[in-house]
Amino acid sequence: MPDEIIEELWRIKDAIAQEHNYDFRRLAATLKKHETSGAPIWGRPPKRLEPSASRGAGEAHDGA
Repeated sequence: MPDEIIEELWRIKDAIAQEHNYDFRRLAATLKKHETSGAPIWGRPPKRLEPSASRGAGEAHDGA
């Protein structure tokens, strides 16, 4: 059974490579430009996880 997450990552990787005409130097230059601009690379903030059902909402988390 193929892993859907891995397949999606490969599709994204292929799209990025195609955008840069499969030229590693162009891709590296784009990444460097984004890195030095200070702008966030990701388009949206990470999702917040809901508290687990096994832990009560009022229980403290010990960090372990």
